[in-house]
Amino acid sequence: MSDRLSGALLAVGAALTVGGSFTTLNSAVDYRDREKDEVVVESVSKAWSHRTEFAEGLVSTDGVVDRVQFDGVSLLVGIVAALVAAVFLLVGPGRRPPLRRGLAVAGGAVLFGTTLAVVMEAVSVAQWESDTQEMSFGLGFYLLTGAVLLSLAATALTLVGAQRSTPAAPALPQSSHPWPTPPAAQPYPAGPAGPPPSSY
Repeated sequence: MSDRLSGALLAVGAALTVGGSFTTLNSAVDYRDREKDEVVVESVSKAWSHRTEFAEGLVSTDGVVDRVQFDGVSLLVGIVAALVAAVFLLVGPGRRPPLRRGLAVAGGAVLFGTTLAVVMEAVSVAQWESDTQEMSFGLGFYLLTGAVLLSLAATALTLVGAQRSTPAAPALPQSSHPWPTPPAAQPYPAGPAGPPPSSY
């Protein structure tokens, strides 16, 4: 039962990671005059892209700059690892629980590490907020935060289930005597009388 629950948690965590990789992680707005709400630069970060929009007249281009981000690559690795582990836990063969649980722990750990790295990166960027800049988290940030918690719960549940299912070693029989008892003497049958001993 714990394996099935861990697989379900990993599957949901992978789904949240898919959604988080294509939605906004954080956004920033730079103001020329915050009281007058005059925006100079507005940027939006996602796992696969980063878009910056400048106010009219600041740059000679059309005012939009798009760049590729590679956080999506690490999230994709976490998604694949979690889905493989979830499949083995939910529909995998039941004769090899150590293999299933090993994959579950590995998949949960990879998903946890990749999503946590992206979440912490978004938090680090948000610390640069100033009087003229406003930072905010997007839907992707909260989806990835949920994936972090689910992957951690799935890994812990798998480890606990593995410990509970490990059979205990049989207890050795205890002797009622503090020291070993020597074997009882065995009577030997008397044989036929032999000839009298020789005088030589």
